Order: sequence, then structure tokens, then C-alpha cells
Amino acid sequence: MEKVACAAVLVGVVGLTGASATWAEDYEVEMLNRGAEGARVFEPAFIELQPDDTVTFLPTNPSHNAETISSMLPEGAEPFRGAPTRR
Repeated sequence: MEKVACAAVLVGVVGLTGASATWAEDYEVEMLNRGAEGARVFEPAFIELQPDDTVTFLPTNPSHNAETISSMLPEGAEPFRGAPTRR
């Protein structure tokens, strides 16, 4: 579930170009040990993004990270891997 939720968010984030930053939105995603969908989840689990939108991952609970999944990374996008949170 964790990889699927993370991938759904990241596929929309990475590699998008072309729109004016004037209309860009910043979405916040909580990294939770337990949420509505079970253990170790991201809420919201899915966000539909537009070019230049950003996602800020909030370390709501400890021991979470966000990273790209290589098989789901759009061509030309830069991979990333965040360090686990320690709150």
C-alpha cells in the first residue's frame, strides 16, 4: 500500500513542465504511521497535479520517507529519496 500511495502522488509530481508558475499549487501530504487506509500511509493517497504544482510531504509521524519508484518515473524526471523522519 505504501509504495502504491507514494507512486500515485509522485507520478504526478516528477517531470511536469510547461505551465506558468503563477497558477501552481502546493499540496501537503501527511506521512502517517496509521491512517484511514491502514498502516504506513500517505494522506491524501492520491492527488491530481498540474504542471508546476508541488507536493510537500509532512513528517506527521516518525520513520517515514518519500522517494521515487524507478519503474514509475516519467522519462527525463529526476529521482529522489528523502531521509526517514525522526520526530
